[in-house]
Amino acid sequence: METQFTRDTVRRIQQEAAAALQEVAKRHGLAVAAGRGKFDQTNASLCFEFSRVAPTGAVETREAVAFRREAFMFGFQPTDLGRTFRQNGDRFRITGLNTNARRMPIQADRLSDGKRFKFSADGLAARLEDNNG
Repeated sequence: METQFTRDTVRRIQQEAAAALQEVAKRHGLAVAAGRGKFDQTNASLCFEFSRVAPTGAVETREAVAFRREAFMFGFQPTDLGRTFRQNGDRFRITGLNTNARRMPIQADRLSDGKRFKFSADGLAARLEDNNG
């Protein structure tokens, strides 16, 4: 039994809770992802986001919807969602748009490990690879 919350304890609890919520999400045709949280020694508050899953199997996150809706404002096409590009030898896939982030609004996951990164929109559209690449 935990006597106080630490960063590692909260991460373990969050991972276990997300795994348990996967079954609920699956029953409802949704996807679930752990969000940000906060904690102190005696309390922890964790967030989870449920998203619709499109018929193609793609998760309809808030950021993905925002990308399709406002891509043109950043020099992209709505169909650029999911396209890949290279940065410093790594490949990334565009996963969404954070309209509140002025300097680095483009969200992308590194293909090698799935880690999420933020990018500036400047010049990024010109570096997109073919979807087959």
